[in-house]
Amino acid sequence: MGEIILQVSAYLGAIGVIAKTVSKILDNKLTPIQDEIKSTHEKIDHNEKDSLRYKILSFANSLHNGDSHTRQEYETIFFFYDKYEAIIKRLDVENGYLEIEMAFIRETYKKKYGGVV
Repeated sequence: MGEIILQVSAYLGAIGVIAKTVSKILDNKLTPIQDEIKSTHEKIDHNEKDSLRYKILSFANSLHNGDSHTRQEYETIFFFYDKYEAIIKRLDVENGYLEIEMAFIRETYKKKYGGVV
């Protein structure tokens, strides 16, 4: 009986060593993949941030030029700005000029449609 327990114990020890080795190999393989995924997400966030910024600034420029926009267009810009804010928070970057333009957009909206934005 004691011999069986020793054999089982030896097998369990070997299985433990194998499991640790496999785990280490997997960690070494997965870490670069996880890093690449994180990098890709950051690139996507930067691209979306830039795209949203361009759309918002283009809209503000259009208003500065006296163009008229529908309530739905304003609401879309407000939605874009909320997305933009979430992205810059996630990326830990600052926003300055766009805030000024958003204040102008909100003021123009209030004058045209009333209410709070």
